[in-house]
Amino acid sequence: MIRFLALCLLLVPMPAFAQTNELHAVARVLNGKSFVLTSADVVRLASIEAPNVDEKADGIHAARLGEPLGEEAKAALEKLLFGHTVRIDYNPGQRDRHNRLLGQAYDEKGNWIQGEMLKSGFAMVYSFSDDQHDIILKMLAAEQVAQKAKLGIWTHPYYRVITPAEAPEFINRFKLVEGKVVSVHDYHGHTYINFNEHWKGSFAVFISRKFAAAFAPLNLSLLVGKTIRVRGWINYHNAPMIDLTHPEQIEVE
Repeated sequence: MIRFLALCLLLVPMPAFAQTNELHAVARVLNGKSFVLTSADVVRLASIEAPNVDEKADGIHAARLGEPLGEEAKAALEKLLFGHTVRIDYNPGQRDRHNRLLGQAYDEKGNWIQGEMLKSGFAMVYSFSDDQHDIILKMLAAEQVAQKAKLGIWTHPYYRVITPAEAPEFINRFKLVEGKVVSVHDYHGHTYINFNEHWKGSFAVFISRKFAAAFAPLNLSLLVGKTIRVRGWINYHNAPMIDLTHPEQIEVE
């Protein structure tokens, strides 16, 4: 069974979303992770990833092809939002590079929209280093329930958990990768978690010294010989890699 490595960090204070009592009406849903309010503000549900739908170029954003179950994820979010008003908890003034509000969303009854999307299996956890640890752990638990029940995206091979050997096939994709740790190496303050004895050119997890302090309490050397699951965007720098910025990206079997 996968357990979460970051339990010991629950007491670490993190910036909180500002809680508001203001309720908003939803004009339309764009996909499984974003929607437009009647105020014309676009809301991006924080800390989750959901399948894309086909999007046409609009003069600002390039056209984007949809992904499997994208329309189903959009429909799942529409079911949660239409006929309801929503409260958005967000950091005042914080918007993403597309000028969307980033926040946690709740309907007028207090139902947590991100949690419902994860439980239905139409979203996965996509957290960041400045997210609240307690919320991310709740998200991971909800995601794990949907995975075990094979709901939503977890029924489709496109979203399956892959092995380290498969990582080169998924460059520039957000993926969950599971494998046994062979070694953990430090190099000039950076940390590499390796899954192959012949590590050169093989998939690895990279932790920059910039984020080393966040992982220091965990003693990553104890991961050697254990099966772990990591999540993030697979990039390529001399080898396929996932960059980790916070412990919630690691789960241990």
